[in-house]
Amino acid sequence: MANSITVTSYNSRGLKQSKQNYISQLLNSCDFLFLQEQWLSESKLESLGRIHSGVLYTSVSGFDNLDILKGRPYGGCAIL
Repeated sequence: MANSITVTSYNSRGLKQSKQNYISQLLNSCDFLFLQEQWLSESKLESLGRIHSGVLYTSVSGFDNLDILKGRPYGGCAIL
């Protein structure tokens, strides 16, 4: 029997609570989730670990904490 891995990619355009719930549902049906545009600063990246119990992740912010942001944040990606 062959083993298989399920990979999903999602552009979240932010990480509001409704999107966190959707991401948690996605994690129930895949082995790896590639997340784009999470719009989190470096200091908020640990919130990805609270989306789904037992999830491991690595992530980068799309902007520097020293940047003065005009408008909404942007960028960022993660692998969960």
